[in-house]
Amino acid sequence: MEFNRELYINKLLTCRNNGKVKLITGINCVGKSYFLFEIFLNYLLNHGCDKNHIFKIDLIEHRSEKFQKIEELLLHINNNIKDNKNYYVLIDEIQLVDNFQLLLNNCSKFNNIDFYVTGSDTCFFSNKLCQECDKINIYPLTFKEFIQIYKGDVEKHLEEYLLYGGMPSVVFIREEEMKMEYLKLMYEYTIFSKINEHYKINKFDVMKNLIDVVASNIRNKVNFTNICNFININNKEITKLSVRTYMKIIKNYYLLKQVQSLNIKKMKNSYSPVKYYFTDLGMRNIRHGFNNLEKPILIENMIYNELLTRDYEVSSGFFSNHVKLPNGKFGRKHYDIDFVCLKNDKIVYIQYCPTPDKNKEDALMRILGKTKRIVITDETTPTYKNDNDIYMINLYDFLLNDNILNEL
Repeated sequence: MEFNRELYINKLLTCRNNGKVKLITGINCVGKSYFLFEIFLNYLLNHGCDKNHIFKIDLIEHRSEKFQKIEELLLHINNNIKDNKNYYVLIDEIQLVDNFQLLLNNCSKFNNIDFYVTGSDTCFFSNKLCQECDKINIYPLTFKEFIQIYKGDVEKHLEEYLLYGGMPSVVFIREEEMKMEYLKLMYEYTIFSKINEHYKINKFDVMKNLIDVVASNIRNKVNFTNICNFININNKEITKLSVRTYMKIIKNYYLLKQVQSLNIKKMKNSYSPVKYYFTDLGMRNIRHGFNNLEKPILIENMIYNELLTRDYEVSSGFFSNHVKLPNGKFGRKHYDIDFVCLKNDKIVYIQYCPTPDKNKEDALMRILGKTKRIVITDETTPTYKNDNDIYMINLYDFLLNDNILNEL
């Protein structure tokens, strides 16, 4: 069976033949190459594209090494354009091309060529030329995609998803020990091979400790100072600057996502403290040896990833109000909102509550305005709107209905 990744096909189609390069990014081993060379290519062929007007260039293949020189690559493309009909050029690992930013800039000069390229490191694509591309970030399988190959107990399959994540190559492995071994290899490939290939890291033990600290604090807001202090309990050689640098590198390879804190009353980001979530749960759990796994932590991480695949900009919200305290006096009380989600200029406030939580619901009640306020819960009660004008959504309704936030 093949996952069709329809979500990303549709995203590519919305910017097809628009004169811009389509830049496909994502964590290592998520299936960018397979998506481009198999799924998207087959879509083109099945929808009337002439195979002679589609070029595949895999820059990792030995025979394609000469195309890592920009002059050779442009010459090859030019020599194969025979008419004025539309052509599709698919290039894997574009960052291997010398001065590839110039290539991306030159691509727009070909009137009848639509370029689709993959890349693995955001630091390569941060300059102005690359920012003019249409970027599409491919994520691991959502839970809805994940259960396409299963039948039966959805709850049982959720447990597997929370444990091993949604990397397509892992999902098809049936033996648990082999899943764990493969995830370990993927993690080590990302950290020891891909990152070292570009950044030449000489303190991998420090980087691993850093990832371990973040993996243990998914639901917590952290800053570089307390991360540094935690690591230095056993290691006296890391500075706050080193933590900042290493975290940037890890984010560049999509292993982690950083979530800014948003002051809801001022609608302004606070750059510290922040939250971190793992792009794939399996990659997070491999750092714990698949032990001491707290389900609420994993589900919160999963909800965040789901929101990203639905094209929401997500922050972690906070505000304070002047309220009557339990001691009868008035004072300031701090409130946190798990997810502040922005899309098409509309804001949705979401709390994740495994079980009823009056404090979290109270925080939502104190947000003024006509915005949607939502609690996602582990309870199986069908979705409803309570007396406080808050939507109560059970987890499975949220995971299996991509459009549920718009339907409310």
